[in-house]
Amino acid sequence: MQTAPFNRLVQIWLNQGKIQQAGQGLSLPEHMVRYSPAQQKKVDDLLAKFNASPYSPPGMGECVQMIGEVLVESLIESGALIKVAPDVLFTPAAVVKMSDFVREYTASSTPFTVGEFRDRFQSSRKYLLAFLEYLDELGATRREGEGRVVMHPEKLPASR
Repeated sequence: MQTAPFNRLVQIWLNQGKIQQAGQGLSLPEHMVRYSPAQQKKVDDLLAKFNASPYSPPGMGECVQMIGEVLVESLIESGALIKVAPDVLFTPAAVVKMSDFVREYTASSTPFTVGEFRDRFQSSRKYLLAFLEYLDELGATRREGEGRVVMHPEKLPASR
């Protein structure tokens, strides 16, 4: 199957408002995920944990244990959580704040270290290294020795 014609069609439908970007997928504009009251309570409790500790959030296993795999996947799919590594999730707000810190280095063109990043966000290497590797995968940053340099600031996640 050729993807170019399909991608052009999707772009036309997006421009016409016939479909919309929904997290990592596409949906009809009127489509909304609706949780039962019990599910919504679980989701709210989990998101409260993320907001209480945005740079040292619960891991995937803890999330699945709290609300179940289906609900966790729906939060990732909807964009309410961003999966940066198999066991590391962040809220979009945390991703933007960390990206803004990285963006600050764009002007100076000086590498920044994981230690500087850790000190700024008061988190462990586990979370921050996973986030920096995520930025590397996006092509926004590149590891150079013990530091990272911003290669393509336009690829850094930004608030929408």
